[in-house]
Amino acid sequence: MKTENLLTGGQFIDLTIMKKSAKPIKLAGINPAYPTIPTVSAGFSVLQQRLDALFARFNEVPIESIGKNLDSSLAQLSKTLKQTNKTLKGIDKTMSPNSQLQAQIMKTMNDFSAASKAIKDLARMIERNPQSLLLGKPSK
Repeated sequence: MKTENLLTGGQFIDLTIMKKSAKPIKLAGINPAYPTIPTVSAGFSVLQQRLDALFARFNEVPIESIGKNLDSSLAQLSKTLKQTNKTLKGIDKTMSPNSQLQAQIMKTMNDFSAASKAIKDLARMIERNPQSLLLGKPSK
């Protein structure tokens, strides 16, 4: 039998005279009152059997379950992205040039700068008057 139409699956009988095979064909269990015609498997029917087996495996894949899990994962991802977006907006607000944190950071930096200047001045004074560590700041 050969495939006549791939879409409909229609088949037809193709009678071809084959050369004699090395082994004789045994027709066991057949009623001798009816004539029989030995058959040979065609190459396309083997391909069709393999495709049928492949499609059977594909049908075993739990697509609905995978789809539900994917929907659940996408919903969770959407929630996570919304939360991340909120967090980033908060960070933007916190780090904006007009924010209270930015003002406090600038004040702290100015205080550190002033403290650094005071330590430099103290180091210069001690370098010029080492006895000032024991006696105190010299009067002017």
